[in-house]
Amino acid sequence: MCGMQRIRRKDYYYTDQKKQNHWCQPCYEQLKTSAPILLDDGCEAMKKDLQKLKNDALAEEGWVECDECHSWVHQICALFNGRKNKSTASYQCPKCHLKAREKKVAPQK
Repeated sequence: MCGMQRIRRKDYYYTDQKKQNHWCQPCYEQLKTSAPILLDDGCEAMKKDLQKLKNDALAEEGWVECDECHSWVHQICALFNGRKNKSTASYQCPKCHLKAREKKVAPQK
């Protein structure tokens, strides 16, 4: 068995109908055809019922980290263009931006 290693991009793998359990090609080949497979949710499945898929899904949406509080925000939600800004641009999340504005415009007594 593979020891739960990551399934490489463009490789084939097998999954149950709920897509909660995954087997790489070598692990799938070691499964017995006649024996039920115990899934993580306690259900059972037969080897013939597993679906063959290819690990070619597109990467998820990019993230950007706030330079102040170090929280992470989807680039699209932050209106941050990762392609244009690359790694040299700084980013401040809305909460930190509002805090900075409040400090600049502190009410005078």
